[in-house]
Formats: sequence, C-alpha cells, structure tokens
Amino acid sequence: IWSEKLDRDVYLTFYDYSTLYEDWGEVIEFSNIGDTEQKHMNRLIAMLNNHTFQDVEIPIDLDPTLGYGPGEFEDTDLQELYDGYVLVVDLAVALQAGITIENSISTDYTYYKGLADPLHVFLTTLYGNLLVSSDNHLLVFTTLSEL
Repeated sequence: IWSEKLDRDVYLTFYDYSTLYEDWGEVIEFSNIGDTEQKHMNRLIAMLNNHTFQDVEIPIDLDPTLGYGPGEFEDTDLQELYDGYVLVVDLAVALQAGITIENSISTDYTYYKGLADPLHVFLTTLYGNLLVSSDNHLLVFTTLSEL
C-alpha cells in the first residue's frame, strides 16, 4: 500500500508541475496514472480488510496510510525516494522517474504473484491485474519519453 501511495503522490506532484512549468505543457497522464494508483491502494486495502491470512484476522478499516498527507511517509526510505523524485524540474527526468517506478513495481508484483498460492484465485488475480496496470503505465511513460 505504501509503494502505491508513493507512486500516486509522485505522479500527482508531477502533474501539478506540468500545470506550473510552461515548457512541460499539461501532462494529464500523470494525473490519470496517479488516480489509478489510488485505485490500486483501495484494492490492496480492501484485500486486507476482507481476507484472513494464515488464520489471522486483519482489523476492519486497516489503512496504514491514514493520517499521512501527500508526500508524507512513515518509512524514511520511502520519504527519501519521494523527496528525491519531486526535486525534478525537467519533464524528461520526470518521465524517466515514472519508467523507473513502474519497472520497480512490475518486478515487485511479479514476485508477489509468484508467492501467492495458485489456489488463492483472489490474490493471483489481484497481483496479475496490478501487474498489467503497471505495464500499461510503463508503456505510457516510455511512449511519452520518446516524443
């Protein structure tokens, strides 16, 4: 959930930059993908709220990001990543950051999907869908960076 928050916050910050820096032009894709990252967070939170893992019930309304605003993270490593990404003032560098983020996410979801019990259809489907979405985001950022 935290990595999805990181992605969402970075992309929405980049979108804000695209409306401020005239030489960027408005890059609506940052906003659209940021909104999609919020949907990913919602799906992961729903998974935590609605499923039992190894006979341990997860508390209702479990969202570890509650109380943390945009760009605020409990984990110092995530905070440093966010702070580093948003220092960007160049569109090409922002797009490359998007490519880097999505490559990392794709690797993570491939790993998690491999760990999921194949009989647990919900988890394999969830991670498979998140992986497809991440690959789509990667394609968008790659295409934009080549224009």
